[in-house]
Amino acid sequence: MSTVEKHLMEIIKNYEMTGKFSVSTIDLDSNSTSFFVQFKSNPQRFLPAIFDGLWAFENRHPGIGEVRLIRVIKGNDDVTRVICRQGNEIYAFPWFL
Repeated sequence: MSTVEKHLMEIIKNYEMTGKFSVSTIDLDSNSTSFFVQFKSNPQRFLPAIFDGLWAFENRHPGIGEVRLIRVIKGNDDVTRVICRQGNEIYAFPWFL
């Protein structure tokens, strides 16, 4: 498990234990960009239903560089994910289990 993946899992664990999250940024390298997938459409609001159905482009990932972690949310599929933004696009981690 990479340093980035460990950090993201710690954010999720902390959120699940405390319900708290602070917006932050992380740098993605070539090994960690594939941890995130792009939403098929940018959600208007972050509700658990955004993870219903086929919500992601499985082959679209953020580029190498900084992403802004903007939210942690537990979806209707019972998976807690970190949502991030890079440019105008929104991505989520993890996308596979």
